[in-house]
Amino acid sequence: MPGGTEDRYSEHLDVLTALITYMAFTKNKSRTPRPLAMDISLPPEVVEEVLNAFPGIFRKSRNVDDKGAHFYTIHARYAMRKSGPEDEEAELPELRAEIMKVLLDFVVGNARSEQARRHLEFQVDAATKNAKFAAFVATLAAVISLIGIFVTALLGK
Repeated sequence: MPGGTEDRYSEHLDVLTALITYMAFTKNKSRTPRPLAMDISLPPEVVEEVLNAFPGIFRKSRNVDDKGAHFYTIHARYAMRKSGPEDEEAELPELRAEIMKVLLDFVVGNARSEQARRHLEFQVDAATKNAKFAAFVATLAAVISLIGIFVTALLGK
């Protein structure tokens, strides 16, 4: 990742947005990565990476399908289920718009924060390089001045 592992929101903002909006309203109570990726037209490995990289947003079920793939849902939607544990037929209602907005605002806010941090790091790096260059030029000017004084003193004798 260009900015490092701390840039995970800004690096995956498009996929997070697609997953949150799709999973908020899907009729399925949970999904495995490959079929989910096909439904939202994204590479399966990217979808699985993002689902696993954000365990605070996406809940990974202990249950697996016949191919061993885990099921995922949004934590907020899972918390709204109407009955028993996940292995029962618990009904998962669609995520209310205001909750989805909070999730999307959270993700976008984190992405903006990461971008602002990267911008600040760039500015600090540029300022440091400029200060080092200015110090080098000042040192060079001082050395040239001292050489001039030394040469003038030698020639003046």
